[in-house]
Amino acid sequence: MPDVFVNPYTFVGFPATPTEHRRQAPAGHDRIASDRYSGTIEVTITACSPLLLRNVHADESGAQGNVPTSRFPRRNFPESGNETQPFVPGSSLAGAVRSVHEILAGGCLRVFDGDFVPGYRDRARSRDASWKLLRIVTVDDDGRPLTVQTCQEAVWIPAPAAAAVLGDHSQVRTGAHLRVDGTPEKVTFGRAGANSVQVSRLEIKNPQDMTAPSAQDPARGDSVLLVSPPGTRKKALKDGDRLRLDKNGKPIPGGYFVAAGRLASEPLPAIVSDDAWQGYRAAAAGADDVRQDDTVPKHDAASVPVRHPDGRLMGYRFRVRRRLYPSQVVWARYRHAGGGVEVLELAVSAIWRRPGRGAASTRVPPHLLACRSADDLCPTCRVFGSVDPNGRDSAQAEQRAYRGHVRFGDAAPVSIAGMTTVHLPPLGAPRPGAGQAYLDTDLDQFEAADQDELGYREWGSSADNKSNRQLRGRKQYWLTGQAGRRPYFRATEHKPGAFHQEHAGSSMLSTAESVNAESVFQARVTVENLSAVELGGVVAALDPALLFAALGNPGKSTDDQYGWHLGGGAPLGFGTVSTDVVVDVARPGTRYLGVPEEAPLNAESAVAAFVAAHPWKTARPLRNVWPHARAALRLDRAEPELVWYPPARELSPQSRPSPADLKPSFEFWKYSDGASDRNQENPLAYFPTAGDDDVQIERRTRPVPRPGQDGGRRR
Repeated sequence: MPDVFVNPYTFVGFPATPTEHRRQAPAGHDRIASDRYSGTIEVTITACSPLLLRNVHADESGAQGNVPTSRFPRRNFPESGNETQPFVPGSSLAGAVRSVHEILAGGCLRVFDGDFVPGYRDRARSRDASWKLLRIVTVDDDGRPLTVQTCQEAVWIPAPAAAAVLGDHSQVRTGAHLRVDGTPEKVTFGRAGANSVQVSRLEIKNPQDMTAPSAQDPARGDSVLLVSPPGTRKKALKDGDRLRLDKNGKPIPGGYFVAAGRLASEPLPAIVSDDAWQGYRAAAAGADDVRQDDTVPKHDAASVPVRHPDGRLMGYRFRVRRRLYPSQVVWARYRHAGGGVEVLELAVSAIWRRPGRGAASTRVPPHLLACRSADDLCPTCRVFGSVDPNGRDSAQAEQRAYRGHVRFGDAAPVSIAGMTTVHLPPLGAPRPGAGQAYLDTDLDQFEAADQDELGYREWGSSADNKSNRQLRGRKQYWLTGQAGRRPYFRATEHKPGAFHQEHAGSSMLSTAESVNAESVFQARVTVENLSAVELGGVVAALDPALLFAALGNPGKSTDDQYGWHLGGGAPLGFGTVSTDVVVDVARPGTRYLGVPEEAPLNAESAVAAFVAAHPWKTARPLRNVWPHARAALRLDRAEPELVWYPPARELSPQSRPSPADLKPSFEFWKYSDGASDRNQENPLAYFPTAGDDDVQIERRTRPVPRPGQDGGRRR
């Protein structure tokens, strides 16, 4: 079998254009219209894979160190006596069903950060002379610098040399002072020539060329240190535990260096441009500190140790946050203006991260941005409700929220197939900056340049030269009815604690309690004042099989089974549920006056009304939505054995992978980013959409040699 995998998530495309049903005034709550329905929908929910609800109840007694533990929520039910039973909160159901409804009805992007811009790792290169070290003196409540001290040109010092001057490695920390007395030497790394990268910097390696600061006047003439995150510089960190000398007693280049900049000014007022501040925050959002260390308070500026691989201390750096702190030293591009400093760009290390370009709101159809007016709502907000989270400049109060017409009760247990404690591997935040997966890129629409240093995957690369590429659609995780065939469950089947041991000490590791597959819950959904079309949309979201049967796919009468996600752990295969619904609704005349219904509405007829109002075969808006939704909401549409993030090793459906096999392969992302240089290229990877016939992706572990020097076209 070829070395392939299936990405855990896919996308259902957006409606192409607004529909005549797109945004309208809602029905309101002041009166019940004669042609609208009220009543209940009884929903039976069957867990097709283990069901995981995280962070609902923290079991502090079971937590050890940084490892959080969560229990499935429980409460007493009348029929269970005094025994507490697991249940699914109505709020969890409401969120899951609403997300399905947004897909099927073309609703707005309710949970969407339109201001999001991803951050990317810098390539190794020399920063130009406009970048210098800057010492933060004071900040505002958001951590934005108010006053700063500028520095002269930076020099680089081996950490052991700095430790020898300051006393020991515990004194090598960001913000520490020392004096550079010797003359720095210019050192150049890398290869010269076209399409190659060289890095030049000033280094001073001998401890005799530096002195500790004066106790009488510690600031005058001093340099401040910047200890940066080591990132991927593992070899430098490994070599940096000692000051190596050649036979003549001169230091040998290499090892772990810290930057030092001589203070050149007294504190000056700082003006950090909005672009500079938002760019810094976007870049910091992808840093490991921000992604992994959520247990640290936002205002905690505690230093973080930088250690040799064997555990020995090298120095202390500042924790990376989406804010800055007094005494922190950063790289900045700035200019003097009006007696102060105008900051244009910020970075926490010489080779760090940079923001992409083109905010998320510019990469989706404008008609899908979240509803803001209570008088002009999309199909989903008219039913489930809406709130405008944006503030108003005017001091005048204005009601911009709308209460929904659907209420979800808790899902009580009918039968529980057992409970299991699971150790979950580290799962980071979503990475929309991975344009291979998230952006709709037609490689036939642009030519490859001889060198694209950014890589076509990046937001703002040359692939966006005419307009910002659009996000591919609404993100959906593949559903599974055979959890035992998914890589995570195969890897832990015989060693339940394997991931726990593999990642011991990780702040992203968690332990949680799950309800086993085949457990059954039942919930009541109350609806009021809905039209037949609106009711049909709710029923279709609760039981998608009814919609696909109405579209010509028998659904439940064949081997195909449909459902949706509930709870956490979707990338691992948790949370797939199937449903059955019973509709009991009536118009107000029947409900309150006993007038017989000419044609009582049941689940099938309600969905038929919903389909009739959206002629998807001829109307463009939903033509590409429902077929892809059918694929995304079908259980085991993707081969279960192969559903995983780009793995470190080939996934074999016939064998049980180990946790090491499932470690993320950073090589895949590196060699599929669409970047190139003189000798090789990394063709941009194509990620299939939900409706593609083949959803497998070839795993990449090496770059592709360039066939020549003419640039060519990359596929």
